[in-house]
Amino acid sequence: MALSLGVHSGQILQIGNARVVVASVGPGEQMCLVVGSNETTFNVSTQSRVEILPKVYVSMGRNTNNNPSPRLCFEADKSIPITRIN
Repeated sequence: MALSLGVHSGQILQIGNARVVVASVGPGEQMCLVVGSNETTFNVSTQSRVEILPKVYVSMGRNTNNNPSPRLCFEADKSIPITRIN
């Protein structure tokens, strides 16, 4: 199932049992995520999806309206909860 969330630098998400921090957004069409207690770093872009957790794939997108804010695009099973912490 696909999900798209608008995010900003410093945003914290809970995905399953793991915390995901949006460490930075940009420059350009990329962002950096820090995942889990071992703080694994992933560079996410608009070019391809990245598996940040088992069966959780993420890519970057942008709004197409007048506010081109960055978005994380998730592909994961419905059984994996994805929620904002802040």
